[in-house]
Amino acid sequence: MFLFVELREEAAAAAINAIAPFLIGQPKLFAAQPTPDSQVPEYELKEFAQKIAAHIAPKGNQPARLKALQVVFTGHDTFLNQGGEPDSDLRNAVSALSRSLRVFTASSSPLDILCTRIKEYFLEGPYKGKYRGTYYRPTKLGEYVYQILQNKYHLMLY
Repeated sequence: MFLFVELREEAAAAAINAIAPFLIGQPKLFAAQPTPDSQVPEYELKEFAQKIAAHIAPKGNQPARLKALQVVFTGHDTFLNQGGEPDSDLRNAVSALSRSLRVFTASSSPLDILCTRIKEYFLEGPYKGKYRGTYYRPTKLGEYVYQILQNKYHLMLY
């Protein structure tokens, strides 16, 4: 059986010592790594960004698309920006955006081509260890798509 846990760096030694009697062999420690930048040539990335921007630009019958794009491209933090309150309309809009991106990738989560989602947890206090929210950070391709949406489609997100 495998056990994967995320540990604070200062607590790793104590945690390993606590479970040492139950281990088979030596523990293997892994550090989280950011997703590497794409090895795709920049001109191809920009051409791909043009296609995506044309496909996801909000139309008149998609008022929630603007909010979803704002979340993806402007560093939205669901805890800080929403005051800790869930927003089902926003969740649905981001899901619709993700579904519309399926034509561009076979990934289980097409939204990953535009942004990296980082789940955050409370580090202290009575909610220590509980889910706090998600932070959205645009990828390099996402930044290109955002620039195109601003320049070509005059989309202003803030």
